[in-house]
Amino acid sequence: MDGYETTSDMARQNIEQELRNLTFSYGDDFPNHITIMHNKLSQARALGADITDKNFKTILLNSLPSSWDPVVASLYKDIPVSETISQLQVWWLRISQNHPANSPRSITTL
Repeated sequence: MDGYETTSDMARQNIEQELRNLTFSYGDDFPNHITIMHNKLSQARALGADITDKNFKTILLNSLPSSWDPVVASLYKDIPVSETISQLQVWWLRISQNHPANSPRSITTL
């Protein structure tokens, strides 16, 4: 039984570390980033990780690049993680619209 518990602890620690190491980079798809983070969170919790929504919010905010600091700084306040994600999605939509170089239309034009 001890070997099983050790293996489970290692699996939990590994998935928690994977979650904490996720980063969002310029040009990435933010909704996809959120999906990946939620999947890792679910896996970690299934293995017994005690990651609260408040902890997850901090992990999420820490995964974002420094260019997002103007919006991230205001989201450390005590609001639900769902509202935090909604506000981040609005920010991502705004900044992704300001950088049309990655859109198929601009690539075709080039």
